[in-house]
Amino acid sequence: MWIDAASERASDRTVACRLFFSACNRSSWTARRWQRAQRWIAGIDADSTQVKLGMLASIGEGFLGRIATSSLASRFLSYLRSTSGMGVTELVMSDVLEVHRVPCLVDNYAWLLHEPKAGLTAIVDPSEVQPVVEALRKTGYNLDYIINTHHHWDHTGGNIALKDKYGCRVVGPDADRSRIPRIDISLKDGETWKFGELDMVTFDTPGHTMGHMSVYFPEAAAVFTGDTLFAMGCGRLFEGTAQQMWASLSRLSLLPPETKVFCGHEYTQANARFAISVDSENPKLIERKKVVDEMRSKGLATVPCTIAEERDTNPFLRAPDAAVRAKTGVPSGAPDAEAFAAVRRAKDSF
Repeated sequence: MWIDAASERASDRTVACRLFFSACNRSSWTARRWQRAQRWIAGIDADSTQVKLGMLASIGEGFLGRIATSSLASRFLSYLRSTSGMGVTELVMSDVLEVHRVPCLVDNYAWLLHEPKAGLTAIVDPSEVQPVVEALRKTGYNLDYIINTHHHWDHTGGNIALKDKYGCRVVGPDADRSRIPRIDISLKDGETWKFGELDMVTFDTPGHTMGHMSVYFPEAAAVFTGDTLFAMGCGRLFEGTAQQMWASLSRLSLLPPETKVFCGHEYTQANARFAISVDSENPKLIERKKVVDEMRSKGLATVPCTIAEERDTNPFLRAPDAAVRAKTGVPSGAPDAEAFAAVRRAKDSF
């Protein structure tokens, strides 16, 4: 009821967010948590076009865990998804590997994978339960595996409930096995794991977190990068260093140019706005930004992209370029990792 009232009284989602927090039991919150929530709401007021629920994680994973299965939270998240252009579960690739995009939370994407020869199904980075359950219902598939790229709540929040419901196994990075809920299979850097008839090659890609991994399916020309490589962006450095993230991005950029990149968030339009600020004379970026703006105006998803597109337009991969260095004040002789760090700092304060 409060969701419906919010949508009637507001042109954006700010009222819905305020009502949601008001409906929660604030008495159990610490003052610090409530201050963070208020700052998050203020951020929505400043930019109502894209609510970043990931920021809500800073309020505390314990709180999110308590509300994740509540009907209140479910209705709140469904409402935000419906007003953010996230869309519904959609088949985006079908060949040797089926890939279905599953919108979660507000700007997260989980990815439902199906290997048709062996009839196996996996979900990559399920932040919540209900969208995955609905995707499985629509496809008629049973869940065999959960694949986590890293431990953050908005990539593992559905692990426990999904494992309990379907009896699936959890696959994740060996480097972060102590923080992946209910992990069964831990994979090391460079290891190849069989998903039915397909090889899944794991890359340690630290930077966003120390234990982050990306997974690559060579036969399907698909890589799942979590929060390491985004469309025209990269993840914040919460645990790792700029040198580590630059090495991770450089490694991913060496994949074949036609490789499809399936990242964890719909951040592309915001990333494009920043990219143009440090690479304004790049014609490929100018054109891509126009396409992305048009897609988002129609509520269309912009992920997946390709490695070729990222090489041409991602300011973090283009950090060593002379024009980007000049814009960020990095000398021509400085190491590439230093140039990347300058772009990352610029994005953090953009």
